[in-house]
Amino acid sequence: MSYLQIGILIAVSFFISLVLTYVEIPILQNLKAGQNIREEGPRTHQAKAGTPSMGGLAIIAATTITCLTSGGVSKDMWVILAAFILFGLLGFLDDYLKVAKKQNLGLRAWQKLVLQIIIASAVAIYQ
Repeated sequence: MSYLQIGILIAVSFFISLVLTYVEIPILQNLKAGQNIREEGPRTHQAKAGTPSMGGLAIIAATTITCLTSGGVSKDMWVILAAFILFGLLGFLDDYLKVAKKQNLGLRAWQKLVLQIIIASAVAIYQ
């Protein structure tokens, strides 16, 4: 694949991400999927309250769509894409727990680390 083709795929993925984000943000705002800020934190952080979480969904979807429609799907791409989606699901789970609990704590650091190590180990074993 030439650099021009890669550049075009990046541009297409970026455009898809822009469109999906434009659609996703109002939906997340309607669902009240906003960020919760701890009261004991700095006052400047209070301005971030309500900022929509889970915006990575658009980026994951755009990248997946671009990869699957690029014509270069291989076994290695499936593994990389699966790891990418699993890491994205981990981030989604963390954000979802924050929104559902209405607090700033989603997954604990050790939980995230263990899940990241499991995903990375699976990819390393494949290689």
